[in-house]
Amino acid sequence: MKTLAQQQKSRARKDLLMSRMVSLFGIGVLATMTLLMWYLFSRTVPLFLDPWLMLKTTDNIQPNAKMEQTADNQMAFSGWFETDSVIFLSALPNKRTVFVGYQNNSLTRWVQINKQGQFHYIPTYRLQLNSEEWPVQLKAHPYANAAFLLTTKQRLIMFNRVTGEQLHINELSNSPLSIQVFSKEIKITYPDKIETWTIKNLAGVTTLKSLFNKQHHEGYRHPKWVYQTASGSDFIDAKYSLIPLFMGSAKVAACAIFIAVPLALGAAVFSGFFAPYHWRNRIKSSIEMLEAVPSVVIGFIAAVLLAPLVETLLVAIGLFVTTLPFIVFLFAHIQQRLSKSFTQFEKTGMYLFLASLTMLAWSVVSFHLAHLVVPLEWFFGASKSTLVVAIALGLAISPTIYTIAEDAIHSVPDALKNASFALGATQLQTLKRVVLRVAKPGLVAAIMLGFGRAVGETMIVLMVSGNTPIADWSLFEGVRAITANLAIEFTEAETGSELYVILFFTATCLFVFTFVCNSFAELLRYRMRKAVQDA
Repeated sequence: MKTLAQQQKSRARKDLLMSRMVSLFGIGVLATMTLLMWYLFSRTVPLFLDPWLMLKTTDNIQPNAKMEQTADNQMAFSGWFETDSVIFLSALPNKRTVFVGYQNNSLTRWVQINKQGQFHYIPTYRLQLNSEEWPVQLKAHPYANAAFLLTTKQRLIMFNRVTGEQLHINELSNSPLSIQVFSKEIKITYPDKIETWTIKNLAGVTTLKSLFNKQHHEGYRHPKWVYQTASGSDFIDAKYSLIPLFMGSAKVAACAIFIAVPLALGAAVFSGFFAPYHWRNRIKSSIEMLEAVPSVVIGFIAAVLLAPLVETLLVAIGLFVTTLPFIVFLFAHIQQRLSKSFTQFEKTGMYLFLASLTMLAWSVVSFHLAHLVVPLEWFFGASKSTLVVAIALGLAISPTIYTIAEDAIHSVPDALKNASFALGATQLQTLKRVVLRVAKPGLVAAIMLGFGRAVGETMIVLMVSGNTPIADWSLFEGVRAITANLAIEFTEAETGSELYVILFFTATCLFVFTFVCNSFAELLRYRMRKAVQDA
């Protein structure tokens, strides 16, 4: 038999071992998070560095060889502009973008638009050169938004042909005859040699301005936020605006929370405070079973069943949700009278059956009255819209919010509830002034956790939304979230390309947002819990 001192020593040894294991686990988690953050940030560094040119090889040419300056993208500008100051005109091979050089040492980009069936060129920006410097030749990269301008000052200027930002300038020793741009190289031809320059960090052509500002692309009459990675041919503007993706994630998550919070918190308040103990276990078990359903199954059901019927059910759902508070108040008034007349009414849980029957009956009535309220033609084409995604995603995150909120409400000590009842407070007063106040940290954590899952959800958004990156807050427009965009395009992106770096940048933004959001929620919950304990 161990003595008391030996037992205490053994217990202290176990506690010390457990504390060290917990500390090592915490250090491991912290190290893993640090490595993950370092990896994500390292992959996005090229986006913040300008591209540059590095001399690769130099090939000499025989002295008697004849070289002529190429002008394959030059255009005759006689009579094209009603001005005498135009001295240079160069178009991209697709003829949708034209660069015009003027006598005042400037270069202007013109893009083609369709205006009432006729094609016109409109100016977008102006690139200012040095004094007494004029453009000689201009070449564009075939698939990146990079352009290279050769000037009379023997300078080779690399700039973003969509935004007009100057990225890199090379001072050339002699006056070259021509330049040729390939995938990752530039060949500069001189009378006696040919230099091959390697383009380093081509992903740096996409600047933060091109990612977050409105840009004037070919075919668009006004600057817009456009995200479009697939192009039909070369020399098409690469459109990498991230605003539609960020707006899509925010819009989907906000709408899902707007739908999930009333359902989850309402069910949590009922089962955690009002329902009898045996009914609480049944309700909680049934709702928590929904959390085990994979999100891909919910997305499949929403895409197959909900999306085709949304044009018909949309008005019915809106009418049902709008009138539901009045039906609830009416049922509560009737339930109060029945409880006074029949003592066994509340004990047997008959009011749960009647409440469910009332909701089902009113949903059927709302479906039949829907076409009398709003014409269904107004919602044609809404099957792939934000609202459908919000409904499916709201139902998917509701069990998560419900579980945490219900545990927080049910964990309020019975002594506080009984003290409130002893002072003459009703159930509603006790719920409002005691239960919800004490459970507020848990409720905030439940909502924040649900919001984090809504932002990070992929399959439901991918299968139901239609994946249309539109910068619009309308609930009846298509949407593409950051997570869905990563799932769609990451497997197709070439390692080290512009798209590859941009996808890592969006993943880093998503990681930082969720990390900050969860940290803020934990800090807020800690302060609320401390305030409740000190009160």
